[in-house]
Amino acid sequence: MSERELNQALAMIDAGRLDEARPILQALLKKHPGNGAISNTMGIWHAQKGEFEQAIFFARRAVEAFPGVADPRLNLAQMLSYHAKHAEAAAEFEAALAMDPNNPSAWHRYAAALARAYRYADADKACARGLALAPADHNLLVEQGHIRVMRGRADKAIESLLACLRHHPRSHQAARLLAFAGTYDARTTPEQAFHAVRLTGELLTAEILRAGQTLPPHAPPSNPDRRLRVGFVSPDFREHAVARFLVGLFTHTDPTRIEWCAYANSLHDDAMTAFFRARCAVFRKITGQGALQIARVIRADSVDVLIDLAGHTAHSAIGLFAHRPAPVQATYLGYPLSVGMPSITHRLVDSTTDPAGDPYDAQTLATERLVRMDPCFLCYTPDAAAPEVVPGPRGRNEPLTFGSFNGYQKIGDEWLAVWARVLNAVPGSRLLIKNYGLNQPEARADLALRLERVGIGANRVTLSGPLADQRSHLAAYGDVDIALDTFPYHGTTTTCEALFMGVPVLTLAGRGHASRVGLSLLSAVGLPDLCASNIDGYVTTVAALAQDADRLNHLRATLRTQMQGSVLMDAPGFAARFERAIRGLWREACGVASPVFTPGDGPVAN
Repeated sequence: MSERELNQALAMIDAGRLDEARPILQALLKKHPGNGAISNTMGIWHAQKGEFEQAIFFARRAVEAFPGVADPRLNLAQMLSYHAKHAEAAAEFEAALAMDPNNPSAWHRYAAALARAYRYADADKACARGLALAPADHNLLVEQGHIRVMRGRADKAIESLLACLRHHPRSHQAARLLAFAGTYDARTTPEQAFHAVRLTGELLTAEILRAGQTLPPHAPPSNPDRRLRVGFVSPDFREHAVARFLVGLFTHTDPTRIEWCAYANSLHDDAMTAFFRARCAVFRKITGQGALQIARVIRADSVDVLIDLAGHTAHSAIGLFAHRPAPVQATYLGYPLSVGMPSITHRLVDSTTDPAGDPYDAQTLATERLVRMDPCFLCYTPDAAAPEVVPGPRGRNEPLTFGSFNGYQKIGDEWLAVWARVLNAVPGSRLLIKNYGLNQPEARADLALRLERVGIGANRVTLSGPLADQRSHLAAYGDVDIALDTFPYHGTTTTCEALFMGVPVLTLAGRGHASRVGLSLLSAVGLPDLCASNIDGYVTTVAALAQDADRLNHLRATLRTQMQGSVLMDAPGFAARFERAIRGLWREACGVASPVFTPGDGPVAN
């Protein structure tokens, strides 16, 4: 076997040059079909492509070739984890760790796999085991920060990530998670979160461009009124919350004026993927490819406006924007902060989520120029499987029930104390909390203890994990009278789902996009009075609605129809606003004044 060729293929995989590595590996495999090292590398190649059945096949062959070696077993375990075979993955990780218990990298990979299985308490313990061996290990500190965010411990996550940055000041991964943690931490100011995300963008850009290779500059854009080619980069062209807010846009845009391109950094396809593929002039899978390689493809596709839909979230491909593959680059929808990337020059929001001066100037919290698509920057398309609205608990002569289906990580201790005040203000009421994180017994026990500490006894609360399917999930809103939004990171999809199921949502507006989305959504459906401006007002507003049986009954009966007639579900109107905004950006790039822009801190699409 040629070790040089195998190392060459591995280097290509590391660089995201998967298509170049494939023929080398195939030739090696043909010559040496039983070689464990080649099988191991072939498994890594398939995993990078998101082809996990094939990856697991080759990884098992590598384990058979090296039964007493930990590394091939670790690779197999990781591939099983990515393929959601969590029990098998855990068994393989434990076997590998038994062989090599003093390997910090193995503990990191095990912790990440446990987190993917929502076993956050066990994942935190695995990180601690690894950090006991290597206290300054970069990957372990970053993973620990991520896990603690997902456990609802944003304050502890921030401690881990600041420690990581002290040891590794150029870590864009730690800076990214620091900004992420700040959106969940009530004590972190918007200015602090913005500082972290700006640092993230600067560090990521520097790392992407450090190799010295990038694309040549664009020719100056021209022809301001021609048909535009608009590209989106996202891991979420599948059944995902982000996709729900794109369906109306893709359905109602005039293809004679705008054609769509999609660059999908996702591992799985489904019916929603097929929906987007059918409506795109170009639909490309970019999983496992390097940033420069993808940027070259996008440049070759002649994309005029390129839009990031994921920010600095998991599986984002935002780094490719550093190469400036399109003349105009923007960010939208999937991330609640500025992205801090010098190459991304615009961000699509509205005047409620990102005000222009009252109560604060959101432009000071963004590296991009803000494009405000008023009255609302979102357009919701409900699931076709949504059941009919049914009476809530109070309508069935049961105790009034508050509910939150928001992510576990959004429920901090400070906000639990506010919910305790709400329950005290409404005697006899109950609280239902349902989310993916509560699938694990450890998480349910931990949240029950946190609730007890703020005075919410087990007799007043129900904790529920995920249900079997989306229809069952939506039907569970039938067990809620009033939905309680989270703070400082509001719900988006959960708010829309609750409203569509006839459940009013109460929220608290803050400073920063993440804590103002609820106000934008409620204003869009004509219910801005359900948003408070301070905690006392929030408790008072919730209690008043809980005691107003006539209004609750009316909302239950009419809220779906009201929502369907609102700007939040006006897909043709939203598509027209979006198109005007994109056309304005393009005309500006062409040096032509656009009537959709208002002078001031940033462009405003009216």
